[in-house]
Amino acid sequence: MQSEQVNSSIIVNELQLGQSLNKAVGSGDSAKFAYLLSMLSDDVLDQPQFQFACFDSIKPAPDETQLRKEFSLPESAPLFSDAETMLRATNQSQLFAEGGSITDVRLLAALAPTALVAKKEDDNSLSADILDILPHWKRADVCPKPEYSSSEPMIELLNKLHSSSQTAL
Repeated sequence: MQSEQVNSSIIVNELQLGQSLNKAVGSGDSAKFAYLLSMLSDDVLDQPQFQFACFDSIKPAPDETQLRKEFSLPESAPLFSDAETMLRATNQSQLFAEGGSITDVRLLAALAPTALVAKKEDDNSLSADILDILPHWKRADVCPKPEYSSSEPMIELLNKLHSSSQTAL
């Protein structure tokens, strides 16, 4: 008898979750409805079909360096630019601007690849288009948090910001 009460109060599968959501909507219990929705996850690996034992026996993927050696591939292009890759990109654009063919530029890019993103690696800023579509909890992880000294009172900080905005105008 007691185990039936426990089983009826615990949500085990999607069917029970759906029934509980329907009951919450039918009774007008918005708190329970919000609570049940908050338990849902947007991570596909939380789904029960990915919890089988056969997924535990899958071998890990080979290391990237092993694959590059095996297939005789060159080193990968750097993701973020540094001084050297910015110089290479400038040289490639000058070559094309001075009348070089696109084939020459492609050959130079294949021999010495430029960075895929022309910004520093420690710059975590994303474009506004991407930030707009991120959920708020992921946006908080990505966006740098403003830093201020806790010993300085907040009113003094606000006064400084106000005076700097007045001088900028």
